[in-house]
Amino acid sequence: MLCNFCALIDLDEVRGQGYKHHGSYTNLYVSAQSGCEFCALIRDSHETVPGGQLTADWDQSLDRTQITIRVNPFLGENEGFDEDIGTYDIILVSQAERQSPGPYLHVWFNLSTTADDPLAFLLPRRLISASPMADQCLNTASTWLQNCLETHIECSENTRSPKLLPARVIDIGLPNSNTSPALLVSNGCFGNWVTLSYCWGPSGSVKTTTATLGAHQIEIPLESLPPLFRDAIFLTRHFNYRYIWIDSLCILQDSPSDWEAEAANMGYIYRNSAFTIAAECASDPTESILDTSRATSYHVKLPCHSQRHEINGFIFPHRMNNRDEGPWKTRAWTLQEDVLSPRVLKWTKKQLEWDCRTISYSEEDITGDADFFELYESKHFKRICLSEDSLMQRLYRNLDLDKDASICTPLGIWNLILDDFVSRKITRNTDRLPAISGVAKEVARHTQQTYKAGLWEQDIHTEILWSTSGNATHMSDYIAPSWSWANLDFSTVDCHLFHQSGSDAGHNILRLARVLSINVSYVGTDEFGQVASARMSIRGRCMEIEHWHKSEKGFNCCLDVGRSQRFAQGLESLPLDALFMQIICIEQDSVEVGVDRWSRKGVFKALILQPDSKIEGEYQRIGVADISLERGQGWSTRTLTVL
Repeated sequence: MLCNFCALIDLDEVRGQGYKHHGSYTNLYVSAQSGCEFCALIRDSHETVPGGQLTADWDQSLDRTQITIRVNPFLGENEGFDEDIGTYDIILVSQAERQSPGPYLHVWFNLSTTADDPLAFLLPRRLISASPMADQCLNTASTWLQNCLETHIECSENTRSPKLLPARVIDIGLPNSNTSPALLVSNGCFGNWVTLSYCWGPSGSVKTTTATLGAHQIEIPLESLPPLFRDAIFLTRHFNYRYIWIDSLCILQDSPSDWEAEAANMGYIYRNSAFTIAAECASDPTESILDTSRATSYHVKLPCHSQRHEINGFIFPHRMNNRDEGPWKTRAWTLQEDVLSPRVLKWTKKQLEWDCRTISYSEEDITGDADFFELYESKHFKRICLSEDSLMQRLYRNLDLDKDASICTPLGIWNLILDDFVSRKITRNTDRLPAISGVAKEVARHTQQTYKAGLWEQDIHTEILWSTSGNATHMSDYIAPSWSWANLDFSTVDCHLFHQSGSDAGHNILRLARVLSINVSYVGTDEFGQVASARMSIRGRCMEIEHWHKSEKGFNCCLDVGRSQRFAQGLESLPLDALFMQIICIEQDSVEVGVDRWSRKGVFKALILQPDSKIEGEYQRIGVADISLERGQGWSTRTLTVL
């Protein structure tokens, strides 16, 4: 049932000054109580109304109570804005303006329609299939994949022709065959393969070990596989591919040497796959991504019309909710798998989504328009895998170079990826560097820089000045040296990693310290993988904390662990045996650091070092500091080894 206001919505008015709905919230509330479905949907949105709950008669004392419905008012501010197509996908139901403190009516709705509705050309959003197995859903995925393979030049760099297969893949047979899957030892064969990205979960699934290798080469009975793996095989067949790579089946799980070799090759495997199936909604392989129902929110069907376009049709309003992300988005390994894959089909709790190096789609939003946060989304991260020419073309074509160029460079993209990575969870801490090694290799390919335990050697002066929000914790195992971000655990608390820019917004940076050597030993042969030990020899100007005049200001400290806030001004937070070492000087007119603004000509950036408790004469990094030029004079020069 709909009231007269909801049953006669005029899109021309919605697009203009706003369609006049009920004259007051009191009237809307009465209409909802009488059975109007859309009025009830508006009423039931109270929980997210700004300012708090609304009562039935809350607006009776106001002068202006008219409720209006209008399209997203911010869209018209965008350059290249089309006044019709794609502008009706978001509406705002509100009273004219906020007239007093406290709650007020201000609710956003997404609008969807069916593909065959006359209004479809105006509304880019579509109804989501009730089941991920629906023909509509699978056909949409096929269209995305085929369109990318045929028209996206950047996505198809080095992925069109058959590639050298990974050491082992699951052979599911030719399309439309009913043969049981089997493990294929490739021995240099070429082909195209699909990859699966998923959460292992607490319980182990079927694995390949040295004991089961022979049997798996003959057959892996489909019924022996968990639901997720069966889904992945079904989808591989549906998209007419013969091979799929699943880590637990394609890596010998009881062989450290095989794991090390395949972990080092992980970047190649995902980067050269045809596409990746991302099981975002599954906690582990026992959960299916296909045999599940979706909680759709299309409870209201509104008739509407446009005299301007001479059409009538139906729209389906639903609340704008945050994306319900599954556990897949919280795992460390899956970030690299997502970034490196040229194409990813994501089965989320709500709908099917698509990411490639060119565009992002979802079942609901078929336009593929870039959103306001594109630089921080998967599509932007994936561009680290482009050729050098393509990446530079993207930089100059899409960015305002005065503001955003730095975050579109290889190192800029790396820092954005790293910010996401450090907060993710990982089962084995020793996997932390291997789990991002594939992305690091792509950065090295672009920059020709040398990778040292998570940092880049040629920019080491700024690289070692990373900082945290203060509340990270130390790893229980040795993962990396103290001068690397990788030695800290960011995943247990709300903690962030900050990077010292190499250009610092165009200001001059003077390198003060001399990095004499960086020596890193690895557990295996992969110089992007697990670290066994590391040390850095560095010469620079130092000042012991015990000689610092505690009453003076002109500095801010940022400790790696043990604080609930990023900056500290009191020396009482520092060990008495610690010292500062100046690394760089940033020359600029004024410096804003922490809670202070220093009207100076620059600032020293320093490491905070503490003597190692086990080895005399060697130090551990415990934080960084900003020091005014006046406070940084008269220091003694020393050569230190930092572990």
